[in-house]
Amino acid sequence: MVMRALWSLLLGAMLASVVLIPVCLFVPNAASAVEYSGTSPLFAVDTEWSLYVGYFAPGDIIQWYWSSGDSLSFSLLYTVDSTTEQLGGFTDDDSCRVDRAGHYGLWWYNNNLFFSASVDYWVAGFTPFTTITTPVDGAYLNSAAISVQGKTDSYSAAVLVGPDTLHTTEATWSGDDWGVDGYLLTEGQNDILVRTYYWLDSNGYTILSTPDKMIHVTLDTALPDLAITSPSLAGAHLRGTVDVAWQCSDENGIVKREVKVDALGWQEVTADSYTVELADGHHVVSVRVTDLAGNQAYGQVAFICDTVAPQITIAEPVVNSKVSEDHVAVSWAGSDDPSGIDYYEVQIAGGRWTNVGTETSHEFTGLDDGWYSVIVRAVDKSGNLATASVNFGIYTSIWSTNGPYQGIPLFALVAAIIIVAVVATLLLRKKKGGPAVSTVPKR
Repeated sequence: MVMRALWSLLLGAMLASVVLIPVCLFVPNAASAVEYSGTSPLFAVDTEWSLYVGYFAPGDIIQWYWSSGDSLSFSLLYTVDSTTEQLGGFTDDDSCRVDRAGHYGLWWYNNNLFFSASVDYWVAGFTPFTTITTPVDGAYLNSAAISVQGKTDSYSAAVLVGPDTLHTTEATWSGDDWGVDGYLLTEGQNDILVRTYYWLDSNGYTILSTPDKMIHVTLDTALPDLAITSPSLAGAHLRGTVDVAWQCSDENGIVKREVKVDALGWQEVTADSYTVELADGHHVVSVRVTDLAGNQAYGQVAFICDTVAPQITIAEPVVNSKVSEDHVAVSWAGSDDPSGIDYYEVQIAGGRWTNVGTETSHEFTGLDDGWYSVIVRAVDKSGNLATASVNFGIYTSIWSTNGPYQGIPLFALVAAIIIVAVVATLLLRKKKGGPAVSTVPKR
């Protein structure tokens, strides 16, 4: 009230003398918002009335409306450093953006010779602001359809949004919040311009606006590149420790890497690899990478973990069996869970291994007589292995009791030798003469 009274005295003295009179005034901080409304006192011919509005900084806005007779003269007054200026050219329904810091007020003068006048007025002074809350400046977006949102002060009349000043859309309002739904024009960088109007005339918002707000966003709808490099094959068979590795890239950069094991949740990692210890069985590891715009690429690899060796038993030859031929057929049975048998190898001890694939028999030929040990090795698809072995003998000689004739030739030969020896002995004795035979007289 004191400031308003001082302002009225100042304006009255200035206008009565038509001279700019220096006046020393207390200079407060600029007001963020002040508002006055009402009806002025009735003032007669050749009298004045003034209203002090406040102290404002550059960029602040003063708006007003008043209604009275056409004969009233009107000015906006500006005072700083004890010097007052009268700013003309304004109408009864107008506004002003402050470009110089100082005290501002409204002044009316009644020069009507026939009747007195009063003023119905509304005036507000404030610091304008408009913010863009969504999207943020420099944001990366993965959809061309966007919603631009923000806040503004309660005195603004319209907010327009567009890629430039020629292509704008008026925002919708909810209190001091505004928003516009639209589309970004191109992949890559896009401009978003926001202009706020603070006074409307009958032809639209053409009187007063604040400097444009401008932000830049990048439209990126392309997914990152992602390739899982290890395990190299889907359905691979591995042992308990699994190293998962991948390669990923994006023109705007990868911001997040995540790994998911089986039904567990996503786990963020910092490198393009992940090592995990898994139980035997079937497993699935998923990889997800996210770029700056929020685009996500997925990769997945399924594999089997197996740390248990296969089972294997040799059916033939029987342990410690005796073979009367120079070849032997070896047969076996094997099993493995969950990997399955990858291949078998067989070997005569001291010889080389022979890979027979998944066959379960093999024949060794051209064997010399002797004692042998045959070994069968089973390897599963995870690389686990197991071995089994049996001993057997090869007896192909006709003289061997373990040979093909069960030793009969040998026995026959021995018998023949014995017979020949007996016969020879008898013949030899006869030739030399036998022993004397006593003569028995005949009867």
